[in-house]
Amino acid sequence: MGLLLVLVFVTACKGQPTPTPAHASPSLTVTGSNTAGGPLATGTKQATAVVLPTMTLTSEPLAASVNGEGITLADFKAELARYQAAPKASGVTPLSAQDQQTLVLNDMVDNLLLAQAAVKAGHLVTDQDVQTQIAQLVTQLGSKQALSDWENQHSYTDAGFRQSLVQSIQVAWQRDQILSKVPETADQVHVRQILVYNETDAEIILQKLQSGADFATLAVRYDPVNGGDLDWFPQGFLTIPEVDQAAFSLQPGKISGIIKSKVGYHIIQVIARDPQHPLTPQTRAFLQKQALQKWLENARAQSKVETYLNP
Repeated sequence: MGLLLVLVFVTACKGQPTPTPAHASPSLTVTGSNTAGGPLATGTKQATAVVLPTMTLTSEPLAASVNGEGITLADFKAELARYQAAPKASGVTPLSAQDQQTLVLNDMVDNLLLAQAAVKAGHLVTDQDVQTQIAQLVTQLGSKQALSDWENQHSYTDAGFRQSLVQSIQVAWQRDQILSKVPETADQVHVRQILVYNETDAEIILQKLQSGADFATLAVRYDPVNGGDLDWFPQGFLTIPEVDQAAFSLQPGKISGIIKSKVGYHIIQVIARDPQHPLTPQTRAFLQKQALQKWLENARAQSKVETYLNP
């Protein structure tokens, strides 16, 4: 259960950046594709599939259960230990012990929801699939002994490691299905802005614009590098929701009033709007991350998730 691997997702759009798990260590890699190297379509079954057993509710102490399928306390503690042992990015404030537990358990629940959805969709993981992944890991590490040492170092039994691979393959496949549904175009606006840090300056600028001053010329004064150009973006992409909302309420060529936000006072101009403008890789990755988060929220709302850890 809950193998902490870096998952490489096979998306419908090759080369697009894709969201990664909340925590990803140790740094072994598995893929979500079938043994032929390509993603399986929803509902596809292999004719000679030998499905490996999945974990069900047992008499062992549980950390959580998801739709009747248990996450054992032992598996949770092992996963938490792996997370705590993983290298952390420098400059990042360490999480409290409680926050670490919450992060790891939530990630395990999310992975189980994804794996269950893959099974429901008919995606079966075979012994051959697992052997293929193990062979790839052996190649990655250099030898079977190196893989065995890695398992021991991260407190995996052979059976536990294989079960973790099964779930990782299921999770990667289901994520592929979600991410690939994000289109390559979207309703987007092209916007430039003038940003100042006090209201009086904003009022003076707005008066000049209303008197006929050229927006682009004024924008360069306050942003000599980019001229206030925010480029194309879909709704919900900006980190300043007030500006995002205003941008999609204006017609092309129109200028907003003063928009107050946590960073200052904005005046924006919508240069153009295109209902099917191509997404950049960065923007599509953002929308894919949103799609995955929404899928998980809906899956949790429709599932019976119980946790048993003491606060």
